[in-house]
Amino acid sequence: MKRLLGGILVLAVLAFVALGAASYWFGVQTEREYKAMIQRSADWQNFKLTGEEYTRGVFSSEAKATLELANPPPLPSPDDSGEEKPFPSKVMLVHQISHGPVPFGMLPHAVGIMRPALAVIETKASIDPRFKELFKELKLPENRLPAMDMFTVLKWGGEGDTHWTIHPFKGELGEAEKVAVDFSGLKLRIEYTPGFRRFKGSLSMDGLEAAAPEEWDLTLKRMSGTFDQVEGMSGIYLGDVTYTLELIGFKHRDPAKARKNFSLQGFSVKTQAQEAGNDLSSSATFSLDQVDTETGSFHKAIFDLELRKLDGRALSEFQRTLKELRHQSGGPEQLSEKTLAAFLGLLPRLLKNSPEVEIRQLGFASPDGEIRAAAKLTVDGTNFRESLSLPMLMQSARLDASVSAAEKVLVRLLKSLESSDQATSGEGEEESSPSAPMTDEEQEARIRSTLSALVAQRFLVLENGVYKANAKYASGELTLNGQPIRLDKLLGGE
Repeated sequence: MKRLLGGILVLAVLAFVALGAASYWFGVQTEREYKAMIQRSADWQNFKLTGEEYTRGVFSSEAKATLELANPPPLPSPDDSGEEKPFPSKVMLVHQISHGPVPFGMLPHAVGIMRPALAVIETKASIDPRFKELFKELKLPENRLPAMDMFTVLKWGGEGDTHWTIHPFKGELGEAEKVAVDFSGLKLRIEYTPGFRRFKGSLSMDGLEAAAPEEWDLTLKRMSGTFDQVEGMSGIYLGDVTYTLELIGFKHRDPAKARKNFSLQGFSVKTQAQEAGNDLSSSATFSLDQVDTETGSFHKAIFDLELRKLDGRALSEFQRTLKELRHQSGGPEQLSEKTLAAFLGLLPRLLKNSPEVEIRQLGFASPDGEIRAAAKLTVDGTNFRESLSLPMLMQSARLDASVSAAEKVLVRLLKSLESSDQATSGEGEEESSPSAPMTDEEQEARIRSTLSALVAQRFLVLENGVYKANAKYASGELTLNGQPIRLDKLLGGE
């Protein structure tokens, strides 16, 4: 019996030593993968990850890093001085790492417990101290913010599976002007391969409600998204991205402000990118079921765009150039000038595959009718050289576009745009001699008169209460509604 117990004890000690040795070895591999991830982050465009320290143990390790926005936007001053403040763009990350082969760290229930892995990383975020100052200005106490969890299962070879959860929150924020918040929580999952060459995942949130007593109510319902991206041969990420939002609405409680209420239902986005050889194609579709604003109600809105036969290598080079320009930028103005110069320099290469840009659908419906448009632009780049002139580009371009708009909805839209422009241009101007404002009837009559003049010149065609126009451009010649048009006449010349 003593020999049996002694044998079991020896085996237990050997097993513990073996587990410790395996865990230590896994810890060495984990540190190597962790530091490799820090190095690979230098290729990220919008974020910078910096490792601060790494303390390795036998069964667990601890690491600290800083995540920072590459080009943070400035924050406006809370007072009237107009002075901008730097955006608090840093987040300090503390990683508690449990080594494999069987990590003893507790994982979220959706992931499982003690799953075989290289390591399990639990991440805690500590916000930039400047964020705390911002919370004080906005009267948002830090201890009342939603709790967050972030776990990463680090697999062999640098693959990973990250789960980020913002837990539900219900309470009040603010002091003198309290805002009631009911947040359902948010979940994000990302699976990635080494170097983020491929990543896929999902995002979901059931809803958010916020209300300021006797002032306004904000409602957001069911937001979700999926993504599956892979780095192509040209260095451009390919794949699909989808996003849906069931409802977002903003409502004033004061009936006098009801015209400023806003509601958007059934919003969705779908993008897709793929490549064949050096040809890159991309499409994006934006749609919504209904939107209600002070200008009216619209439904079945859609914008469907497709880009075909772009030069993938030239686009990838342009991305790298933009990254270098951001690092050496002397300010937004100088960055814009250098970006434009870089784009014009690469334009011949971007166009050499004879790209096509097509708006397959654009428009919306309303109780007064519909506005719909479609257009296709192609460029013959086979004869382009290193230098590209405007006449050469104009001779190589072809355009076919059509638009139709119901009379009532077009007049209403033009009135709304005109009123918005007048309100914007009038801001900040000194008071001048008062003039009688134009009535709605006078404004509508003037717009209809302008439309009638365009019909008389055949720039527009009116059929059964619907304005239509069809434009074609090829070899430097423009045809509008079947008649040749001189460009200088179209632009207002003699």
